[in-house]
Amino acid sequence: MHADLLLTARHIETLGRDRPGRTLAVTDGRSTADETAALRGPATVVPEFPGATVVGGDVRLHPARNS
Repeated sequence: MHADLLLTARHIETLGRDRPGRTLAVTDGRSTADETAALRGPATVVPEFPGATVVGGDVRLHPARNS
């Protein structure tokens, strides 16, 4: 099975990893940061963000509001 998306960045932070990675694969809506090179196929979309830090997983932003 090939990944739908193979994202590359300077740092990719994911829960459960000891150190940041440089690639993140998404297949059927689920992400993995391991063995991503083997998941690249002919239809895999590969966006590159060379200077960015990406936070993988189910991350939600809750901005603080002044009352």
